[in-house]
Amino acid sequence: MRRARFAVSDGDSINERASIRDALTLDLWSPESPEGEILAAQRVAQLHHVPVLLGASHLLCVGACLWICRDSLDTAAARFALGCLLGALICDGLSFLHL
Repeated sequence: MRRARFAVSDGDSINERASIRDALTLDLWSPESPEGEILAAQRVAQLHHVPVLLGASHLLCVGACLWICRDSLDTAAARFALGCLLGALICDGLSFLHL
């Protein structure tokens, strides 16, 4: 990420380094200018593939659980694990549809 995105303005001069607080809260506050809105939109656009990757990893976990528990799918532990993973897959799908 460019240093200018973390630069803090003190009047006419720009500090070389931003404080830790500024770096950690960069995306938590609303942009104050149109340029800030453009930068925020660019940062968010890079995250649109995250629900798909999470869904793929959860789907791999479901496949692994089915493979490992293929003989004991009637046990409560296997049903609980598969239920949690299916819940995660549903949340992944909803988050993908929300974007």
